[in-house]
Amino acid sequence: MLEKISKTLSEEVMRFYKRTKNMSRLLADPVGKVGLTPADVVFQRNKMTLLRYEPWEGMQEESETPLPAPRSHPIPVLLVPSVINRHYILDLQPGKSFVEYLVKQGFDVYMMNWGTPGGEDRYQTFDDYIELLIHASVRRIQKLTGAPKIHLVGHCLGGIMTLPYAVLHPERIQTLFNLTTPVDLRHGGILKIWTDSLEVDSFVDAFGNAPWPILQASFHMLKPMGLVQKTAWFYEQLWNDEVIDNFMALETWVNDNVSISGEFYRTYIKEIYQKNALYNGTLVINGEKIDLRKLKMPVMNVAAAGDHIATPPSVLALQDLVPHTHNVTFKGGHIGAVVSRRASKKLWPEITAFFEQHASENAPANGV
Repeated sequence: MLEKISKTLSEEVMRFYKRTKNMSRLLADPVGKVGLTPADVVFQRNKMTLLRYEPWEGMQEESETPLPAPRSHPIPVLLVPSVINRHYILDLQPGKSFVEYLVKQGFDVYMMNWGTPGGEDRYQTFDDYIELLIHASVRRIQKLTGAPKIHLVGHCLGGIMTLPYAVLHPERIQTLFNLTTPVDLRHGGILKIWTDSLEVDSFVDAFGNAPWPILQASFHMLKPMGLVQKTAWFYEQLWNDEVIDNFMALETWVNDNVSISGEFYRTYIKEIYQKNALYNGTLVINGEKIDLRKLKMPVMNVAAAGDHIATPPSVLALQDLVPHTHNVTFKGGHIGAVVSRRASKKLWPEITAFFEQHASENAPANGV
């Protein structure tokens, strides 16, 4: 009994020592190390930059199994993240980076970094993001690589833009892939209730761009006790170096928010949330109605079982309109289902298998 008590006390003393050490370390350097996969800027338009990720020296040595040759897949991948948060959620940290995984699998990987809109950007519209930014990025990738088509990946709000883009420019898309992208906002959860009561015209007219502190506060209010629970959990885990490093990387991203162009936000709230225009087929981009039923390319769609932002029914409803959609429901929340050790072992291989399965279905584009 005394031996057991002594062992328990020793473990608690060691944990107290590690908690103190980690707290001192975090006070000195509270920012997590994120977005570490090497990349070059290959295109820029206004605040948006297009990143091309580079294979790095020692990549083979770091892997437990032999890797494909760098950029051995002929079809490039474009990742389109949400405009509300920073792009590096898909390149969070080594071992939890979807970008790193794709690069190691031999894909030529690109990502749009939306940057930070200024007051002068308040008039950028939803149409502008799709036709002037996404379309320009796709064309640049095609020019750089000579590939007639790309694998197009939309994450969360990014998917709400890539879906219309694929309808407008199907000749450029090999496969379409969505990560936690709400489509049918009748199932939008608490966010839908709030947005239905939002006087968005008055909001945008008053603020210009939608301010990030208000956007962040709205997500915090989805789980009012979340910050308290997170703080208690953080203290309990403070002794664990790996867990704390992972936590700080995610917290860096969670608190690195960005405002949204006012006109983009006006359309996003009025059309996507209040009118459910993407699902109903009434969204208009550059004079053309977006009918998702026109999508003929292979489509894969991932919902997170515990997602309170993009609820599973709102995500999986894409199959109502596009019956050949390959729906997948993965364990975890809005972020954890996509960016986690579990995702790297189960979800990411399924995604790359989807790309490889449909890589041979090719047709020339109408020029770049």
